[in-house]
Amino acid sequence: MLDFRRIVEFLFKSFRVSRDTEQVQDLIEWGQEHVMLVKRSFIYGIFSSLLFVPLLGLTGLNVLLAHWHFDGSIDGYVVIAGLVFNALFSFFSSVRYIVYFRQTYSGCSRVRGTREIYDRLLEWDRYFATFFNQASFNMLVFVAVIAYYVVHIIFISEITSQLWAAIDIVCLIAEFALLHNLTRSLINLEMDYVLAVPGKLYFVNQRGFYTDIQSLDADKIKTIRLSFPNFIAAFFHYGTVDVLTEWDEGLIGVMTMRYVDFPEETVKNMERLLDDDVKTLHAMYDEIHNAYLKSIVSRYGFDPNSAEFRKQIQKFLHDYETQIRDDYVATADEWTKREIREIYERYSR
Repeated sequence: MLDFRRIVEFLFKSFRVSRDTEQVQDLIEWGQEHVMLVKRSFIYGIFSSLLFVPLLGLTGLNVLLAHWHFDGSIDGYVVIAGLVFNALFSFFSSVRYIVYFRQTYSGCSRVRGTREIYDRLLEWDRYFATFFNQASFNMLVFVAVIAYYVVHIIFISEITSQLWAAIDIVCLIAEFALLHNLTRSLINLEMDYVLAVPGKLYFVNQRGFYTDIQSLDADKIKTIRLSFPNFIAAFFHYGTVDVLTEWDEGLIGVMTMRYVDFPEETVKNMERLLDDDVKTLHAMYDEIHNAYLKSIVSRYGFDPNSAEFRKQIQKFLHDYETQIRDDYVATADEWTKREIREIYERYSR
């Protein structure tokens, strides 16, 4: 498969899949030890995937129109196969992408070690590049199907009804537009982010192949406010975070982050990080002496400062009981076995 990522990055210099990784790498080289990476909630990906409802409907309509237009010929079956493959491939690759996105970025919107975030981003970049190449290939296949279909309608077949020919073409273009919007939304899910370090915020907004990057010093921030735009947002614990800024001319500006997971906790941690109060944020984490528990907290993004921390660990012990048991049996280190027993003694009650 062609490396569409490299091709697009070569043609559009503002488009870089690994921009966040490179930025975090720079922070490591500058000696920055802590960072907070805020990306959109996976809920945004789910809402974007609702486009599959009209997309699959249009696919079915286009299949019927193709069957009628080609009248059961081999050409017709090739076009139908292309349309069905395109829809199914897009659906399953998008679902897999959203699931993996949630697993990778769970807990990233808390203060983390810069190296930890960097390692996580390196792993994700490889997967996202694969998804981007697959999505680009899928779009290319669909363009080829549309081109062949339109050429056949105009130059090869006998058009008995200009109305039906127009309906064919409009439905194909509409399906392509929906697929393009879905792909762009899923790409923006990954490439839009806010990076917070002590004393500074970086806003990166991807608009198709173009990027809008802004940096903001903490002393320019007037206030940070959060809101839940609707009932669904309140239920799924995502919201909107607005950073109100005061520029040198006295003008007020707003930088907005939408679909932010757990906005109250995000704002609290962001304010502390901007004030360079990292010690407070990591106090409870540093007090965890159980190495096995510390690895769980780091890997799954649990916050020891949260009031829900105990319930989160209890739920983890319940959901991952088989995995923990396997770790206990597999390890030859008696100290690790002891740590696992201590976790159960402390949190299973």
